[in-house]
Amino acid sequence: MTSRIVIIPARGGSKRIPKKNIRDFLGKPIISYSIENAIKSDLFDEIHVSTDDDEIFSIVSDLGIKPKFKRSPRLSTDTVPIMDVLRDVQERYEKIELFFDEIWLLLPCTPLLEASDLISASDSFASTLNCKAMMSVGEYPAPIEWAFNMDNVSQMLFPVQDGFFTKPSQLLQKSFFDTGTFCIFTPEFLKGFKSNDSYKNFHGYLLPKHKAVDIDDIEDWIFAEYLYSATKDKYA
Repeated sequence: MTSRIVIIPARGGSKRIPKKNIRDFLGKPIISYSIENAIKSDLFDEIHVSTDDDEIFSIVSDLGIKPKFKRSPRLSTDTVPIMDVLRDVQERYEKIELFFDEIWLLLPCTPLLEASDLISASDSFASTLNCKAMMSVGEYPAPIEWAFNMDNVSQMLFPVQDGFFTKPSQLLQKSFFDTGTFCIFTPEFLKGFKSNDSYKNFHGYLLPKHKAVDIDDIEDWIFAEYLYSATKDKYA
């Protein structure tokens, strides 16, 4: 039977949206949605919230998920790569003789996600041949070949080849982006991850448009609240 840990990274510092990870989202702390989905999925042997913040530690403990340890200050700055945080958690669990077949990253600001998405992604990870890393992705709403500079709309951001700008969108290859929602790793992949070279080994798990919202600023937050309110019954 596959053993899994899900790591929810939630440090205290957030500049664009103060206290973002525990800010009220339609009646409860936004991180609670990620925790509830992890619990409802019944996939995980361990749910660990990685935080350096006393208030976040207290809130998630009240939600029934008390972290075994806090994140160290050296891993709590703006510039620390998330993979370093995940590896630190992996190493600290292994020191107490807890090993897992899969290590999941679940972001704390993912209220549009559902437990069923995690279950479906787990099935996809298991059935994809030689898959060692998978990330949630969304489809760009318009072809990236159509992108241009805001100050000069005639200046395309990509080399103009084969008349891309005049082609109908359905004739262009679809492109995808990281939704900043979740990732799945084998422990061996996580240990061996080396900068950007390893990203070529990721497989994508496609989320529908109404769930592929990365909440980075207050405008994203308001949009996510609108989407949640508008879709939670329709897509339940």
